[in-house]
Amino acid sequence: MATNEMFCKDLGPGAVNWGGNTIVGDASGDAFGDIIFSTSHDVVEVLEATKGTSPIDHIFTGEGCEVVVPMTRATYARLTTVIPGASGSGTTANQVVVRSVVGQSMFDNAKKLIIKPVVGGVISTDESQWLTIFKASPKLTDTQLTFNNSSQRFFNVTFIGYKVRAKAVGEDVGYLYKFGGNV
Repeated sequence: MATNEMFCKDLGPGAVNWGGNTIVGDASGDAFGDIIFSTSHDVVEVLEATKGTSPIDHIFTGEGCEVVVPMTRATYARLTTVIPGASGSGTTANQVVVRSVVGQSMFDNAKKLIIKPVVGGVISTDESQWLTIFKASPKLTDTQLTFNNSSQRFFNVTFIGYKVRAKAVGEDVGYLYKFGGNV
């Protein structure tokens, strides 16, 4: 199979790296369930009176992306990294304290997020298999910690993708995400 065909045909778990740190997919923490990447394109209809109520065109008005990562067996350090407003505390960093983040910009906390396939317990080092969001910022979503004998506890972390605002190495203004290797 050619390298450029592997990205969409792979099956299996993934590792998520955010800001240079693996947050799920290694010995210190994993995902439980699906790591889901989704995109959206916003459009508006173009109408003309003589053509009736059916659009004659659509104009793109925006696009976005996000990744949902269900974290399980996460360490306090990893939770502190991905929960907005969280900080480690205690003499042995044995707790996570969360404070209000009302009014804070999510973009200001945005970092590169990379999803890498895991095959046979090994995280891929082949960039042609990676999915990269250039600027992503986390928020905790739909997390319910259930204490019982039949449900595993996990934290749903949603990373929202933002367009690049300033040119950097491998990034240009307006970039949102990429499939595969170097830009």
